[in-house]
Amino acid sequence: MTDHKIISALLAERSRCLTDGLSERVAELDVRLRVLGYHQTETATIEPQVETATRKKPLRRKRD
Repeated sequence: MTDHKIISALLAERSRCLTDGLSERVAELDVRLRVLGYHQTETATIEPQVETATRKKPLRRKRD
């Protein structure tokens, strides 16, 4: 395998590990990528903001 194919495979695995939250494995992959000469540019990850809508409880009529 050429270095290009190895690097692309490691980057694909790194992407999957990021989505799964495996930060230790991501760090290991970063080390292997640096050894192969791949220098990653820093990118910001945007955490999606989840909006939750809740219904208010209906007002109950007071009994006389």
